[in-house]
Amino acid sequence: MIGFLDQILLWEEEKNRLRIDHVAFLEDFASEMEFSKCKNYAMSLGGVLLSQDPSLLVVTESCCQALQQDQSWRHVH
Repeated sequence: MIGFLDQILLWEEEKNRLRIDHVAFLEDFASEMEFSKCKNYAMSLGGVLLSQDPSLLVVTESCCQALQQDQSWRHVH
């Protein structure tokens, strides 16, 4: 039988199981190559949450900021 304290502990664990973060949806890339370059750079930052080649990339907010600040990924061959 689960006691009151056990229920509280289980509720606390469940509450902390999920985390809410801001994300960015990146779409409408000029080409598949631009999508690929962006995805590769975002992956190197560990910020890719979802990728649907070649049309949609969902990244963390911090990754999106890095993509905007550092445009060098556009010039990778």
